[in-house]
Amino acid sequence: MLAPSGPATVGAPFVSVFSQQQHVGYRDRGGTIWDSWYDGPSNNWNLQRINTGGLTRGPAAVSGPFICVFKQQQHFAYRDRAGTVWDSWNDGPNNKWNLQQINAGGLTNGPAAVGGPFVCDFNQQQHFAYRDSAGTIWDSWYDGPNNRWSLQQINAGGLTTGPAAVGGPFVCDFNQQQHFAYRDGAGVVWDSWYDGPNNKWNLQQINAGGLTPGPGAIAGPFVWVYGQQQHFSYQGDGGALWDCWYDGPKNRWRLQEPNLQEIDPLALTEGPAAMSAPFACVFNQQQHCGYRDENGVIWDSWYDAPNKQWNLQQINLQQIEPLALTLGPAACGDDSWYD
Repeated sequence: MLAPSGPATVGAPFVSVFSQQQHVGYRDRGGTIWDSWYDGPSNNWNLQRINTGGLTRGPAAVSGPFICVFKQQQHFAYRDRAGTVWDSWNDGPNNKWNLQQINAGGLTNGPAAVGGPFVCDFNQQQHFAYRDSAGTIWDSWYDGPNNRWSLQQINAGGLTTGPAAVGGPFVCDFNQQQHFAYRDGAGVVWDSWYDGPNNKWNLQQINAGGLTPGPGAIAGPFVWVYGQQQHFSYQGDGGALWDCWYDGPKNRWRLQEPNLQEIDPLALTEGPAAMSAPFACVFNQQQHCGYRDENGVIWDSWYDAPNKQWNLQQINLQQIEPLALTLGPAACGDDSWYD
């Protein structure tokens, strides 16, 4: 069965899995968050309105949603026009919807947000990270075992001395570490990270002569884990995608370029120039780096681990390019759901 007819979107969709359901959340022109979701057991698509008098009374959104699962709960987080971070969430065991204000005098006193939120779990904690107007990264977080909310300043003289951010944060867990990555005004990618076993905060410069010689970033970073590797991917000048990655077993940093092989012989695929930040994910033993070009084509530069081979596939616009995989129209969506 096809999904009900939700209104047009003005932001990129956010796809999430909850129990045996698949959820595609997005924001419409009026700031309402909609959720088109598939119920696996009944093989049925449904539509629900999350805020603005739907399942919760949360105000209209100007960013998001960022959807995540914490324990048996499903959370739809977003930012309103005043910079307040809201969380409309479903308590799975009780099948009840709730609304909580994260910052600005709600659960924490964190200042107004201009970027984010980015929500993630770490151990038994739930973290709502965002950027304020001065480029400071804040983390409003819930300590599950102690049932307590706290606020911490990540950069700019807080837990680390990292400079002000203009992009991000992107939060990622790796081993027993928690990483808050972001981009500064000079295009440098920074990583403020917490070493759990040693209970210590650290700061590392990822590109521009730091851990790697990768050039400056204009979009991203996108941080992800593949096996025992940690990857910091971003868009550079000229449409090049760069991936600064840490090889855990060899305790060594490396640099690779997924696209533009026709310009740079050391690049991994012949994908054209990117007009968006990369979105990376892991599927079985494959590593995928997706992005949009200037014509709205979605490309996927992907690594086949068993065969140790990089490949390129065109995802949409099959009516123009017969080798494309689907008939999807050109993409022009907002890719900055975490910026």
